[in-house]
Amino acid sequence: MQILIRNIDRKLTQPEIVCLFRKYGRVTSCVIVKDEKTGESKGFGFADMPKLDEATKAIEELNGKKLGDSILRVKRAASSTVSKKAPKVEQPERSGRFDRSDRSERSEEKKRPPRASRSTKRR
Repeated sequence: MQILIRNIDRKLTQPEIVCLFRKYGRVTSCVIVKDEKTGESKGFGFADMPKLDEATKAIEELNGKKLGDSILRVKRAASSTVSKKAPKVEQPERSGRFDRSDRSERSEEKKRPPRASRSTKRR
């Protein structure tokens, strides 16, 4: 399970966070998100714990716990948050559904029949 850790004291290090979560089970990875320019902690991160029961116990025990100068906020990471964390894969830019080079192929394809208007549809 991917766990979102917010409100991390900016003085804490990644190994300290890993130690904290290892009390509840195996931690496969831990990342503290850092500012690209300064390299300083942004105050949040992620931990991966493969066993659901261990991850749930860690969330219950660590959410609201004071660590350093901050009170942690710990919860299961939303899938949208996880995808933002993952490195982006560059996609070739396209202006529309087809490249201009595909126009000749598209003109040879069968055209779709026009959609029926609402008044002609059955109710």
